[in-house]
Amino acid sequence: KTRLRDLREDRDIKQREVAAYLNCSQQVYSNYELDQRDIPTAILIQLANFYGASVDYLLRLTDNQSEMYFGPVILFYRLVACYTLGSGAEKPAE
Repeated sequence: KTRLRDLREDRDIKQREVAAYLNCSQQVYSNYELDQRDIPTAILIQLANFYGASVDYLLRLTDNQSEMYFGPVILFYRLVACYTLGSGAEKPAE
């Protein structure tokens, strides 16, 4: 089962009800649930709002519904910040 299906079934919502919210057919929504069709970004955001979960959770980038996955880009910026702070720059107040 996919995250979308789990979220929908946990709330006792029918596919046709989610499809109506998204303004698409039940078949299109079913294809999203079955990973048979890529979900457009705008629809993904609508689904995250509808289910009260993060986009990252829907995409399985995190197991926490409200947590965002920051990935390597954020890690890179953190490393740059540490390097900069270690090179004589003042550390921010904590």
